[in-house]
Formats: sequence, structure tokens, C-alpha cells
Amino acid sequence: MKKVKCLILSPLYYPERHGGIEKVVYEYTRRLSHYNIEPIIVCSKSSLPIPNAIYSFYCSKVSGTTVWKIELPVDFKSMDYFEYEKVNKEVTTFIRSHVNYDLIWCHDWYFGMSALELQEETGKPLINQLHVLKCEESKGRMDSWRSWIDLIQRALSRSSDLNFAPTQKQISLIKHHMDLQTNDLIHLPYGIDNPTIPEKLIETKSLRLLYYGRFEKEKNIQVILNGLKDLINNKFELVLVGSGSLEKDIIELIKKNKLENKVSLIPFTKNREELEEYIQSADLILFPSLYEACGLVLLEAAAHKKPVLYTSQATGEEFFTDNVSGLCFDGHNAQSFNNKIQWALDNVSKLKKMGRNAFHEISNKYCWDRSSQIASIYIHSLV
Repeated sequence: MKKVKCLILSPLYYPERHGGIEKVVYEYTRRLSHYNIEPIIVCSKSSLPIPNAIYSFYCSKVSGTTVWKIELPVDFKSMDYFEYEKVNKEVTTFIRSHVNYDLIWCHDWYFGMSALELQEETGKPLINQLHVLKCEESKGRMDSWRSWIDLIQRALSRSSDLNFAPTQKQISLIKHHMDLQTNDLIHLPYGIDNPTIPEKLIETKSLRLLYYGRFEKEKNIQVILNGLKDLINNKFELVLVGSGSLEKDIIELIKKNKLENKVSLIPFTKNREELEEYIQSADLILFPSLYEACGLVLLEAAAHKKPVLYTSQATGEEFFTDNVSGLCFDGHNAQSFNNKIQWALDNVSKLKKMGRNAFHEISNKYCWDRSSQIASIYIHSLV
């Protein structure tokens, strides 16, 4: 079998924290060499506080992987279209001059223009890894997302030889809005990890709630804080672990709803074991997102045998059964959230069984090794 040089395009903000795209890229790349595939990662170091963080991380953790670091002029999180175009031109120019590859695997839209241009000029196969698709017609789409990002995502989805999607819900959305053929869309689920710390049995008199992730509009954190203000006389504590553009708004909403004594705000930790400590200490994980491609939080919580309170708008229903292995609520309705929290307050002892049910429901279905093997088969078939 021929060895395939697989060019992986991804922004990779903070690979140490294993969040979102960083986590997915890491889990796939560290397994590809088992299937005669050499990952070649081209990424930005401009968004990192330590310029060599990405390089050091991958060289120490992923054997057989080549990493090219590019000094880019802007932060992905704040650029407009013209800056995006400039960044992608620099990436394309760099790859032309320095990188030898057989196939492109593009993760999300960040280097999407580069991927499309390289595909057009070389004719080499292109795989599009769909992380978050924001369609104009989608109910879950946030108005703040610019239409040009939508256009890049559509162009990537339609021009790629294959699109890998982590959930069936995302595949349905893409089929509906982009008119793609079924054989262009491959369901490639994410996997779950074994916890690195032992399970803890912590008895408290309060219901312990945990949200961790970005503080952004599409994460819908306000529904949590607006719901809990009506339950303030109950015994609960909420830990919010994360950061983002809405951090000041969240602090103001906590004060407005008089939840200062109920809510702890903790900066996002890059230490995996520290994050797992928070997960292990919680009775219920909160996942209020209105849209997610998958939602790694769902899989991580289940791996720790913790139940999740998730919205009907995102992907939780694909993983769990309401009132059996998780709790589902309407993400647009604070009262719906309240009803589920009130049930949890009245049935704290049942949450442990619900968490075990969650683990059993997903443990045999979601595996990084299996998904990596499937990805490798498709990669070899295209070259």
C-alpha cells in the first residue's frame, strides 16, 4: 500500500486544551501513521501566547507528523473577509513553495480558500472535515456570523471529493441546504476518551452543575442564568469554566439575576486532568448550545458517567434518550430548562444511574480508533 502524504489544514489555536477542532485534529493525526499515512500539518502560531506551543505539542505527542508553522498577520477570531483572503493567500504561497502532499484534509473554513485554490490548481483530492456548519436558513445559525463564512463553507462542501460529518443531524442539515449527493457525505463519528483520573464519589447537599466551553452567543449560556434566577432558593451551585467574547455580559447577567453566591466563574484550563476534576465533581453537565456539529462535551461527560442536560436544537438527542441517559430541554425556553433542573433537584440520587446509562449508550458506538481506520480507508481510496 502506497504511503500517502496527507496535508492537514487547521488553525489549531490551543492544542494542549484538546478543545473542538484541536481535539479532533490531534486524535486523527496521532493514529494516521498506523495506516501508512503521513500527516503534514500546516497551522498558524500567531494566535498562541507561546509561539512554539503547537510545534512542541505535536512533535512530542504525534510521531511521524510533520508540522509547518506559519507566522500570520492577524488572529482568526477577529479578522474580516479581506484579512481572511490575505491570510489564505499567504498559506497557499507557503504550501506551493515548501510542502509536498498527495491529498488535502481541510478542517473547517479557516484555511478553506487555500484548500479550494490548491485543489483547483493541482487536481489533488480534497476532504472537508465539517466541524460547524452555519447555514443562512438554519434555525440554529447566529445572526452575528458573517455571510462570507457561510459562502466559504458552502464552496468547500460542494467542491470536496468527500465531506466527513460527525453526526447524522449535521448530514441532514447539509443535504437539505446544500443539495449534496449522499455519497459525498460520510458519517464519521468522533470518539470518547478513557478518563485519566479515577471516578470520585462526592456527597454534597447541593446539586452541582457544570458548564465548560466557550462563552459565545451560539453557546446560549444566558438560558442557564435566566432559568436559574427563578430557582435561587434551591440548593444548587453552578461552575462556569471557560472564556470568550461574552464574558463581561455573563458577569453582568450573574449580578443582575443575583446569582453571585451560586455561580463560580473559572478561566478555561489547558490542563486536562484539572478539567476532568471539574467534570468528576459535577452531578449534571449543562450543554445549552443551539447548534453544534457534534459537541465533544456530550461524549466527554458520558465517558465520565455524568448525565448531560442538552437542548433539542443541538445534537444531544442523537446520543442520549431523554429521562433515561440524559435530560433534554428547549434551548429557546428558560422555563423548559427550569423544569429539568427542578427534576434534577428532586432526584439527585437518580442522576448517577442516568450517567451510567449515558456511558453504556455511547461506549460501543464512538471510538477514535475505529473512526481513524475508516478515515484512512477513504483517504487511500482517493489517492
